[in-house]
Amino acid sequence: ELVECIMDGLTTGDGKSKPETYGEEEAKIWAVQLQQLEPNSTNHPPLLISTPIRNWRELANSHPHDVSKIISSRKSVSDPSLPSIETIEKWIDSAQQRSVEEIMLEILDSDQDALDALLEKAKSGCPKDLSYWRAVPKSLLDTIIGTSQFDHSTNNHGWTERDVQRWTQRAEKALQTCPWLDLYTTPVA
Repeated sequence: ELVECIMDGLTTGDGKSKPETYGEEEAKIWAVQLQQLEPNSTNHPPLLISTPIRNWRELANSHPHDVSKIISSRKSVSDPSLPSIETIEKWIDSAQQRSVEEIMLEILDSDQDALDALLEKAKSGCPKDLSYWRAVPKSLLDTIIGTSQFDHSTNNHGWTERDVQRWTQRAEKALQTCPWLDLYTTPVA
């Protein structure tokens, strides 16, 4: 997982900075360094080293400077040079993009049909957009099942207003837990 996000850093250009070049071998080394429990060098006291980053969700919740510190503290002489902060930001962006759908499925109890309906019918495929429906769960239910407020005969999935309330509450909790989720909205087009 981490190698994928690191390799995405090569293709996600912002047009402002000179792109770094590195290969899959360097990406694998950095991924291993992020997952290690102990630093390889004595340059940093153990109290300054944060916990390992084991997957893209943990990377998504990380700060670029913290990731850089982890890599530099676990670097050995034969390891590749350190990636720039801009490159690490690209890794984190990739991890966040990959995590949004994963988080939505957690919010929806792994109900892919619910996510598809939220995306297609309610344009609410991310926690921020879903949280906006908290005050009007019945309207959201009507929107995703495609019926009027009086006829729920086409609700083949069995979703209820209570389900929708739970989803919107979880979306708000996700936004509180992962503030970066506030940056993501569902494309309308």
